[in-house]
Amino acid sequence: MAEYLGIDPGAFALFWSFAPKLASVLVTLAIGWVAARALQRLTTEALDRSGVESAVEEAGGSKLLYHLGVHEGLAHAAGRLVFTVTMLVVAYVLSIQLGFEGISKVLDRVVSWLPRIGLALVTGTLGLLGADVVRRLIGKATA
Repeated sequence: MAEYLGIDPGAFALFWSFAPKLASVLVTLAIGWVAARALQRLTTEALDRSGVESAVEEAGGSKLLYHLGVHEGLAHAAGRLVFTVTMLVVAYVLSIQLGFEGISKVLDRVVSWLPRIGLALVTGTLGLLGADVVRRLIGKATA
C-alpha cells in the first residue's frame, strides 16, 4: 500500500508503529479535558452555593482579586484555577506517555509543588479572614 501511495515504506511502518501511542495520548487528553471541565464546574457551583463569595467580599478579598487582575468572582477564578491545575497534571501524564523525559521531569517538579502551593493559599486566605475578624472585634471593643 505504501508503494501505491508513493510513500517510503519505512515512514509508513514508523507511522503505524506510533499510531497506538498517538491514539492513547488523544484518549488521555480527551478524558483529562472532560475531567478538568467537570471539576471546574463543580468547584464554581460549590463556591457559588456556599456563600464564600460574600464572605470574601466582606473581608475585602474582591478588591485584592481585582488588583491581581481577576475581574470575575472568586468562584469563577477558583474554577479556572482548578481547570488549569488539572490540565497541568494531564500534560505531565501525556509527557510520560510520549516519552518526553525532559518535559516530564520539569512537570514532575511543578506538580510536586502543587500541594504546597495549595496549602499556602489556604493558610493565607484563612489568615486574612482571621485578621479581619480580629479587626472587627477590636473595632467593636473600642467603639
